[in-house]
Amino acid sequence: MSFTALVLGGTGFIGHHIARELLAHGHTVRILARPGGDRSLLKGMDVEIVDGDLTDSSSLLAALEGCDTLIHAAAHYPVWSLDADREAELGRQQILRVHEALAKHPVERFVFVSGPAAVGRYPDGRPADEDAPWPEERRKSAYARVKREMQELVLYNARRTNATVVVPTGTFGPGDRKPTTGQLIVDIAANRVPVALHGRTNAVSVFAVADGVRLALEKGTVGRLYVLGDENLTVLELCTRIADIVGVRAPRLALSPDILRPVAVLGEHLSQRLGKERPKVPVVGLDFALFGTHLSSDVARQELGYDPSQYPLDAALKDAWEWFKDQAMV
Repeated sequence: MSFTALVLGGTGFIGHHIARELLAHGHTVRILARPGGDRSLLKGMDVEIVDGDLTDSSSLLAALEGCDTLIHAAAHYPVWSLDADREAELGRQQILRVHEALAKHPVERFVFVSGPAAVGRYPDGRPADEDAPWPEERRKSAYARVKREMQELVLYNARRTNATVVVPTGTFGPGDRKPTTGQLIVDIAANRVPVALHGRTNAVSVFAVADGVRLALEKGTVGRLYVLGDENLTVLELCTRIADIVGVRAPRLALSPDILRPVAVLGEHLSQRLGKERPKVPVVGLDFALFGTHLSSDVARQELGYDPSQYPLDAALKDAWEWFKDQAMV
């Protein structure tokens, strides 16, 4: 089976790895990219690039012509956390534009890439899976709310759009050019993390995630949610692993994100008043730890044949570190 896939977010960290994985397995790839945007990660890849923007429904519809599958790896990511209502509405409107395009140009499979904050948590602390209840306390987090509401909207309309949802956990590897999760590596290398945050997380190689997205495209069940993760760790354990790889002293203590969050919120207010492009200490980063939990990928293993052990986390952390050095980002 061979698909012609339109990849939204294909110029980004996870998206370009998805495109590379699809190409390696015989699929044809088209990427929607903003005119003038950074396309450096696609260098040397046999993909078709079309100009367009997710805010422009006509360009999305034009890009879908000739494609039988759609992968959405460009979901709205709130840089600011002060207006959760506004951020959630931006996320919903993005999904509605995608649904509008799919109503005019149906595809055989639509794979939406969500985020771990959209997965629930079990009160007894066991690793959360696709059925874990979502805590309402997360609604105060703009990031968690955006991811949850976009995911719910996709699943609600899954039968109409042939949608499957995948949830990569904390993803690490080369090509994290913004950076996103890789900011932790950059900060630890620069000795900007004297203490860690108290919390739990799940971390995974970007290569495992790309493989999981391909498997969801090829084998996933419509209306199903699949967690794509690997190792369950505390945030302090993850920081220690990274510190060992980059060769610096690891943080010894972990502070509660609850203590730091009010300070970060105040900092966001100040950053906005000063006209900054992004906050110096994003509340989003604290929310990763505050609402983080251990996660299970058993459903993806059983139904898709997902196997993150093929792509060890330590190797991904090392690859990311080397890439950041090559890009003079550390």
